[in-house]
Amino acid sequence: MKIFCSKILATTLTICSVALHGQTKRSATKPNDDRSTAARAMDVLVGKSLYECASEANWIGSHLFDGTKSDGTQVERSELRKYFGPGHRMIIRAAETDMKLVDGAVFPSVQVVLNVEELNSNTSAGLVIEVYLSNLTASRIYAGLLSTGRFTEKPVTGIRIGMTRDDLECLLGRPDHTNYDARSGEQMVYANGTYVYVDKRGRVVNFQTTY
Repeated sequence: MKIFCSKILATTLTICSVALHGQTKRSATKPNDDRSTAARAMDVLVGKSLYECASEANWIGSHLFDGTKSDGTQVERSELRKYFGPGHRMIIRAAETDMKLVDGAVFPSVQVVLNVEELNSNTSAGLVIEVYLSNLTASRIYAGLLSTGRFTEKPVTGIRIGMTRDDLECLLGRPDHTNYDARSGEQMVYANGTYVYVDKRGRVVNFQTTY
């Protein structure tokens, strides 16, 4: 599945079809695309799981808002870290879009508002993402979420041969240094003494630790 990318915006964490956002100015203009397609996409997203990255550097909490406990008690944004943490599993409980175009977007885009629930504490929160109209399907939105470097489809608990570079960075964060080899791929070097070798397909083929 091809994910088309755009430039980095000031409030954006990623550059692909799904972008995690703060407040973004939007136009009152609504595209003439079939709204039933968008509605179906929102319905299919509900119930899908996401695992937060284990790396603290990739924690999603700063982009969550309107935290609510299962008893209805509101959670201050500054307190969300207690309930949403690295490696935690979340379920998408609701998804909606009003189909208003985002002002200033390089490609026609709309905002999608997700309600996600952290399963350990049954605490929910909102998450706003920006999606290109051309990618307004459940499968592309979900793939875009995984491409942000903030989530994985399955829990990532350790380095293993064959894992993707995205999953590796979700686990360890970005490397402190990368050595490139035109034939074999990359050597990703971490400050804690971990060396990971990734081939040109973006898969881990070997790793070692010196600590």
